Amino acid sequence: GLTMSMGMADRLDGFYQSEPWRKLRNKVRAQWKAANRPCAFCNAPLDFTVRRGQRAQAVVDHIQNRVKRPDLALTLSNLQMVCHSCNTKKASWVENNKVKPTNLNGFPEGWD
Repeated sequence: GLTMSMGMADRLDGFYQSEPWRKLRNKVRAQWKAANRPCAFCNAPLDFTVRRGQRAQAVVDHIQNRVKRPDLALTLSNLQMVCHSCNTKKASWVENNKVKPTNLNGFPEGWD
């Protein structure tokens, strides 16, 4: 049968276009920007500039994957800001290893 990766499911279910997600995402972005907090993983400064036609460089990340933990999908304490590079690496690691990350920030232990 047809199988779908978690990343594909994320994009196809409409969650990221939902009004509750957009409001919460904006709240998280505003809080992190006001506090001048760095990337939750690599501690690099976050670039909150959104350029037309490009992806945001500061990304709101679900610490516990929202497909595996839908109960936490709209929970503020399960969200953090990460740079685009770290977000891409985390998604790739989770997809390729099929295991739940072990650190509190959602990244695999000992991974950097």
